[in-house]
Amino acid sequence: MRTSLTFLAVLSLGACAGDLGEGRTHATVLDVPSGLVGTNEDSAGVGRILDVDTSRSELGLIGAKVTKKHPIQIRDYVGTVTVTPNGVVTGVEYVARVASIEADHPKLTAHLKTEDFLWVDKHPTSEFQSVEVVPGADADGMTHTVTGDLTIRGRTKRITFPATIVVTNEGVEASTEFVIDRQDFGVAYPGRADDLVQDSVVLQMRLVAPEVYVGLR
Repeated sequence: MRTSLTFLAVLSLGACAGDLGEGRTHATVLDVPSGLVGTNEDSAGVGRILDVDTSRSELGLIGAKVTKKHPIQIRDYVGTVTVTPNGVVTGVEYVARVASIEADHPKLTAHLKTEDFLWVDKHPTSEFQSVEVVPGADADGMTHTVTGDLTIRGRTKRITFPATIVVTNEGVEASTEFVIDRQDFGVAYPGRADDLVQDSVVLQMRLVAPEVYVGLR
């Protein structure tokens, strides 16, 4: 089960972008336990696998230099959500084709694909695979806490973040916004000396998975 999860963008208003991480929820980022990438220890993880409808979903990021923020979208991705018969979401996953990234300026779009940033020729996909989805969250307005393995630029980290997950007769909607440090994933390009790139990146996701039977895990 995989869900295309890719969000990298930059905020920009006025002469200074401000600190992207200020006032936002930061994901907990750890090394993945040896040999356990993508391992879901939830024994209740059996259920229907619902495909994400990308025409109704969004996957993207916000990145920033000192002077400007830049919204970034991932256009080509696939994702799934697993839900039990009693309406409990047990998994969220995605795979994104990084070459489909699109920033708010063509030059930035091209630069993000190079070795300075995401190096799409060597690392064509970015992935997220949950290992645990539990009710309750520390962040206001969020309903669940999700832990999973996020891969960017070929480097995988285990992250934990809050999300809002709603299950109805029509399907599942999962949404979140949280901050990661790009350095954790080997994205180290500093930017120009007079306009440095911020380490904080805001990941944003809204995944809509209609209630259509796909199969059992």
